[in-house]
Amino acid sequence: MVDPKFSSAINIILVAFYARDAALPCPYTDREWLENFLYFFNSAAKRYSSQASQIHLLPFTLKRGYDGKIITHDLIIRFSNLMSYDTRSHWNDEQLGRYLGMDDVNIKNFLTNLNCAFEAVEVYTGVAIFHELIARSFMTRKKYEEFCSQCGKMVQRWNEVMVMLNLKYRFEAKIGPIVHG
Repeated sequence: MVDPKFSSAINIILVAFYARDAALPCPYTDREWLENFLYFFNSAAKRYSSQASQIHLLPFTLKRGYDGKIITHDLIIRFSNLMSYDTRSHWNDEQLGRYLGMDDVNIKNFLTNLNCAFEAVEVYTGVAIFHELIARSFMTRKKYEEFCSQCGKMVQRWNEVMVMLNLKYRFEAKIGPIVHG
């Protein structure tokens, strides 16, 4: 299930409270709503929390490796990290994957023999917050176990942020076959 506003809002919170370095807003999120939410969030964070970082939308262009198409998108980042990102040239899949904290094997084999995916889902709503395709056939057993462990730790950090903020949302990691439909 996809809820663009909820998914984007949760990712903004996770980036602001250092549980993620960067995130993509859900592609179906209305840009005006996203900008208004960021304004509200940054105002509230500045006023009520010394732990939250100011959030910025960083526009970038991506030259997709699988079809060469150039698309424009936004990256949710902490304002303090703004200078870490190169926006002078088109990004490629590898750069974007690194910025999003994806596994190196999955980045290198993006869209190649992928039949498995990691998904972080909010438990009560069933809304997917994060997806990463898994290049399982390119991983050793040990590497795959490390990847699964990292996914669990990431979701644990997200849940810790929700507890700290006294929010009811909780996440679970799901790893399984890609379902086309």
